[in-house]
Amino acid sequence: MTTYPTRQRTQGGPPGSQPVTTPPPLPQGWQDAAQTGVPRTGAPRPGPTKGRPARRKARAQKKTSLSQKIGGLFARRKNGSGRGYGTRVGRGVGKALLYTFVPLIMLGVIAAGVILVRLRHGPISFDVLVPPIERGINAELVNNQVDIEGAELRLGSTGGLEFRLRNLSVLDKEGAVVATAPLSAVNISLPALWRARIVPERVILIDPEIHLSFTDETGLALSVTKLPTERPQVGSNDATGHPDQPRASAAPMSAGSPKPVQPLNIAKMISDASARARRQLDASSYLTEFGMENVSVVLDYAGQRSSWRINEFSVDFNHRRKRSVISGRATIASQRGPWALTFLTDESEKSDRIAVKATIRDLVPSTLSAAAPPLALLNTFDLPIAGDATVEVSTGGEIAKAEIALQAGRGQIVLPGVSTDPFQLTAGLFRLFYDGEKRNWELAPSPVKWADGNIMFSGKAADISGDKGPPVWRFTLDGKNGTLEAGEFGVPPVVLEQWSVLGSIIPRRGIIEVGDFRVKGGGGEIAMKGMSVAGPQGQSARAEVTVSPMPLATLKAMWPRALAPGAREWVGERVSQTTFKGGSVRFASGEFMKDEVPTATPGIERLSATFEVGDVVAVPLDGMTPVTAPRGLIRLENNALEVTLPEAYATVSDGRQVPIKTVRLVSPDVMGPRPDSELTLNIQSPLGPFLEVVESLPMRAVREAGPLPKDADGKVDAALKLKIPLVSGLKPDEVSVEGKARVTDGRIGKVANQFDVQGFTLALDLSDSALDAKGDLLINGVPAKIVGQRILNGATDDQQPPLKVTAKLDDADRTQLGLDINDLVHGTVPVDITLSKGPQGEPVIKLKANLTDAELMIDAISWKKAAGRQATLEADIASGRTHKTELQNFKLAGDDIAVEGWVGIGADNKMREFYFPEFTLNVVSRLEVQGTRGNDGIWNVKANGKTFDGRDFFRSLFTLNDAQKNRSGKPDAGIDLVADVDTVLGASDLALKGLKLKLSARSEKLVALDARG
Repeated sequence: MTTYPTRQRTQGGPPGSQPVTTPPPLPQGWQDAAQTGVPRTGAPRPGPTKGRPARRKARAQKKTSLSQKIGGLFARRKNGSGRGYGTRVGRGVGKALLYTFVPLIMLGVIAAGVILVRLRHGPISFDVLVPPIERGINAELVNNQVDIEGAELRLGSTGGLEFRLRNLSVLDKEGAVVATAPLSAVNISLPALWRARIVPERVILIDPEIHLSFTDETGLALSVTKLPTERPQVGSNDATGHPDQPRASAAPMSAGSPKPVQPLNIAKMISDASARARRQLDASSYLTEFGMENVSVVLDYAGQRSSWRINEFSVDFNHRRKRSVISGRATIASQRGPWALTFLTDESEKSDRIAVKATIRDLVPSTLSAAAPPLALLNTFDLPIAGDATVEVSTGGEIAKAEIALQAGRGQIVLPGVSTDPFQLTAGLFRLFYDGEKRNWELAPSPVKWADGNIMFSGKAADISGDKGPPVWRFTLDGKNGTLEAGEFGVPPVVLEQWSVLGSIIPRRGIIEVGDFRVKGGGGEIAMKGMSVAGPQGQSARAEVTVSPMPLATLKAMWPRALAPGAREWVGERVSQTTFKGGSVRFASGEFMKDEVPTATPGIERLSATFEVGDVVAVPLDGMTPVTAPRGLIRLENNALEVTLPEAYATVSDGRQVPIKTVRLVSPDVMGPRPDSELTLNIQSPLGPFLEVVESLPMRAVREAGPLPKDADGKVDAALKLKIPLVSGLKPDEVSVEGKARVTDGRIGKVANQFDVQGFTLALDLSDSALDAKGDLLINGVPAKIVGQRILNGATDDQQPPLKVTAKLDDADRTQLGLDINDLVHGTVPVDITLSKGPQGEPVIKLKANLTDAELMIDAISWKKAAGRQATLEADIASGRTHKTELQNFKLAGDDIAVEGWVGIGADNKMREFYFPEFTLNVVSRLEVQGTRGNDGIWNVKANGKTFDGRDFFRSLFTLNDAQKNRSGKPDAGIDLVADVDTVLGASDLALKGLKLKLSARSEKLVALDARG
């Protein structure tokens, strides 16, 4: 049945849709009842049927009877049954409701179960809802429309029901796709359903993909691709009686390059949408939330493409009749972790501005540098940023005013191409104000603290471009209350007298120009000018820096830690005095390299610097003798450092100086975190001071070489090369040394209190692994050669090769050396003496002599080796307990002799005792011989054995005096021989058994003989 309003009745639609007309005639039954007084049920109506009084009376009676019926409806009957009429009616109504709704509920439960079982096998298609949903969403879009492939009901991951749209595409007016989402979650608005409209209340795009582009002509815009085909219009009507609206095809985008459409004016879009919502012109009055999850954003900037990932994005709408509040939040992924963005916009009809409040948390600006060339400058700031902003934007998209507060946390400011050691920022607070009418920025006093100082910044910036071209911001920055510190070098802080920057920025071009930058304080000043430009190949920059003369303490404090940190630490720790005479620095990269090298390839850069110093005093290594240089030149070419000192000298303890020619320090990459350097020295000096300087080197090669002679004299010409890491806290073992040296006219003095070493010429060759030495020397005037090697790679003492001294000693040489053994040896004897260390560090000296060309005689047993017969002598020279020197492991081997035993040499360098347990002559004689020399020089010899060839011995008894005549030199004092031999072989096959012999000789004359056997 049709209902009408109480005051007016209309035809053909709801109120207000048709003009007011006369009401329609009453139904026929009602007209008859009115004329006859009979109700429509056909029963006659009681009471009079004619005239007004009769009708009034009838109505009164009717009211009375009706009230009585109502009152008695719940009255108890008086027949004693106890049940009222209302009880029976309630039971009847309950039965009716039970029979009506229980089947419906059971059917609903069964249907829900069937649907749930069906959903477990896959989603259920609801494509019939696609057209009304499309129309509802399109009603909210002014310049765009959506195309939906289908709708479905599915089970979510938590088991709940989810309504999803498949392959939602946002199209522009020409049918080009500007955004796509494979899935979208939609909640239908219930208030809109009451008005017979299907529009969304909440829209969440899942895994959408958005393409943006930026050009100088259009600015930031949606990047689209024309669709190859369009879907034909459908002429059928839906249940509401409204025809389908035309929809663009959702076919895949063509492979052509994206092209921009109209610029994005977010402020105008928000303003227009809010105004329509407030006037309820479209469905935006029903939309309360719009969001996106796992968004892929692709930005095309001048052919350079970058991709972004937005984890979550959500916007809430709250529209009132005269005010609209829109709030949003986003979480954007980055390489340094996600960062958050929130905003809130407030717009009212009384104002033509939109108030925006935004916050940013955990943003690291360097993660945005790859998005577009203008953002390449952000690569410098590798630190967390938190900010709050209040902005007023006109509905046309112009910023009227803004207030921004930024807080920079602990992080790094990296200078690309200058250093790998970044600038360490501790904290910073910045407050900026913008006036849109005057188009200027103001930086309120903002404190900044870093590892080596602090300062209070303030400044201004104004747009000087006018109406032509992109904005050009001319800025000035001033620093107050600034200090620079280098506490690790023990220098006082430098209070800055001036810190100022004058320059300009063109954000659209990514250009920063510094016209004048000055830092002044502590008696020094640094001035710079330069420019940085963003481009497709990256950042291009140029800079020119001038440094004035300044004290060394000021230089150490002003030297930025990020600029050549290794060289800074080395100079700060090792240079104790200098006069810095100033210098200049030039830097160019990218496009500016064409001015330096016309054929330069992209990506290269050039850094060159020159500084002059004077009166330098430095200690290259801890404990080393200081090196002084009257002047020096420092050059830096790209990352290579070169320090040249034309002349220098090192002063030892007694005031003597070691002249050093051409000191040169070279580092191939001084910008690295641990730069290596090579220090070369050319030295021409007296030997004594040079050895003292060498001994001060705290290196393993010097320590292992042992103590050097203190009283050495001579001349040395050396070229040394030291490899030194330019780091703080350098350890001596981290330094390696190479070089060559030649010592001439050398004299060491007394060695072992008896050998005078002088007139030597020694060549030394030092490498990372070994020290090689060879040369000629005079030992007590006797020429000898020395050859040795010292392994430096951690070899133990018993693994070191021995030092070898070789000489050819004749009778005079042996006498000159104090080796009085000419009574045993006559002639020239080549001698090799090797020196090494034993397991306990004790010296090990081995002697080896070739006796082939010498004549060897043992008078006690009348044995003689003629010259030319092969014989060698080997022994270990060691300190003895009884005698000064012992020849241990004594071995004499020849054609007809083999002797093993021990020899003791006294303090007068004469043989004092011997013991030969194995004494073999002519293969036949086998004796044990032992002898001692008394203070009177007379030998006491004992010989025992089984067999002895006595032919030479007995023959010598008769020729003893004749032999004395043929000898030259001082005769021996004498000998007392006692022999006990089992068998003595004589001439003519004669043999003497059980020989007991006593023999005495003085001055080589037989004085007593007692032989029995």
